[in-house]
Amino acid sequence: MGFGAFKLPTGEYRFTGEHLSVGANQRVYIDPSIWCIHGGYETFGKYIVTKSNVTAHLAQIHPFTFGWIADLHVSSGLPDSVVWTDAAKEQIDRLALCNPSFTMFGGDVVSGSGGYTGDNFGLDSPIEESWFEIVWNYSKDKLSNNLWVKGNHDIDPNCNYFYDWFERLWYLELG
Repeated sequence: MGFGAFKLPTGEYRFTGEHLSVGANQRVYIDPSIWCIHGGYETFGKYIVTKSNVTAHLAQIHPFTFGWIADLHVSSGLPDSVVWTDAAKEQIDRLALCNPSFTMFGGDVVSGSGGYTGDNFGLDSPIEESWFEIVWNYSKDKLSNNLWVKGNHDIDPNCNYFYDWFERLWYLELG
């Protein structure tokens, strides 16, 4: 487990703050050109593989470029959805041309049911964990230092998908 990093079900890590600490033999999606990394690691473009316990913090860089992408609304029919292929991939590709130092996904990555009924407006299936993975797998090697903020369409309290983001971010059980 790491500090300042979120472990995906695939075993990969994404950072969640400006400081992080991760154990050996982990794939961490940080761009080593703008992180001060202490410990043994090997560089693979937009990520590193740790060879020992590693700590890192964002370097003070100038100029700092910030990429923002939001409201992709990935929906039913994936992974070959024409809507997603034409719109979301094009937006990610265009932003990648700018080579931002830091990229924020500003919510509504998927197009969940606003009514949280679990039926996704009568489409074939409710929001699924794999929808996030499709976006992550497409963008992780194109955009550097990705931070994801969840939107209302990314959270459906009637589904147990999304790496339990609803419970972890907005739910506190007392007693």
